[in-house]
Amino acid sequence: MTRASLLPAAAAALLVSAVTLAQTSATGSFTPNLSNDTSIISHGWSDEELGQILASFKAKYRSQLGPVFSLSTHTLNASDIRISFPHDIHPRLLALLVYHLQYPPDMETRHDVAILARVTLTSAYPLPNPAYAGKVARVYVPVSGQHHDIVYFAVNGEFFAESLADGSAMVASEGRIPAGVQSLW
Repeated sequence: MTRASLLPAAAAALLVSAVTLAQTSATGSFTPNLSNDTSIISHGWSDEELGQILASFKAKYRSQLGPVFSLSTHTLNASDIRISFPHDIHPRLLALLVYHLQYPPDMETRHDVAILARVTLTSAYPLPNPAYAGKVARVYVPVSGQHHDIVYFAVNGEFFAESLADGSAMVASEGRIPAGVQSLW
């Protein structure tokens, strides 16, 4: 190996270290995966509205996101936009972002909105079943019920809920999947 070929690997290792330090300090232990598959599909928000919501989220959670946090958006069609995370996103922040996109503070929802994230679960997630690690999950806000501070994870036909209040997780007996989210499945 030449010195020049070692530079990209060293830069990537340094970036992972910086992201790990930044996202670990306020949200607990987390090692980012720079080749992660985490994405969110936003259905119903315009580019402008989504930009405002994402800016609001970044401002609210600035200290937890850290200085190297980034996301990218890609318009899929007239009503769907994909959000991805080149430097990954802490599991706790992903849950908060899904909820924030579904119910943005200070923004009136005047049309149908559906938010669906896809992520490969790791041990950094609050898994009620350790066998979920390594499996792809769909993350969404369930149909309204008595709890307004949770997001659901769907893994191979099983469901669990994560509390936004304390980050704990518990098995859910049913999916409570909103129709708009089901259409993004």
